[in-house]
Amino acid sequence: MRCASDELADAIVRVLARVEQDPLAADGGRPGELLHFLMDVPGSFWHRHPSLYERYRAALRAGAMQRRALPQAERFDFWIRGASKNC
Repeated sequence: MRCASDELADAIVRVLARVEQDPLAADGGRPGELLHFLMDVPGSFWHRHPSLYERYRAALRAGAMQRRALPQAERFDFWIRGASKNC
C-alpha cells in the first residue's frame, strides 16, 4: 500500500519534469501554475527530498529568467493567483 507522501513525491517528480521543459507551463490554466504548485509544497517535503529540492530551485531560477523576458504586465500576472484568464 502506498502512502500519501509517496503519491506527493510522484506528483512532484512529474510536475518538475514538465516545469524543467517549460518553466511557465500550465495545466489548462494560467501560465506558471505548475511552478506555483511547487512553490506551495511544504518545506518539510523538500527537506526530506534534497535532490528534488535542487531541481525545484533550478526550475525557480529558470522561471524567473523566463518571466524577466516577458512584458512588464505579463510578469506581474504570474503573481496573481486564482484570477480568471479573461480578466
